[in-house]
Amino acid sequence: MMKNGMIIEKGTLKEFLSEDTFYADLYNSLVYLYNFFNIIDFLKNCALNSGL
Repeated sequence: MMKNGMIIEKGTLKEFLSEDTFYADLYNSLVYLYNFFNIIDFLKNCALNSGL
């Protein structure tokens, strides 16, 4: 893979970290997990409040 004129070996950590979308993907994954756990917490509270 070529990145800014440098040849980076595929499958290495250096290639993984050099991807342009690395931090955007990491952020989106964290937001997804945060929202997922909030939904689970909301459903748990609904179940507790309904007397189940």
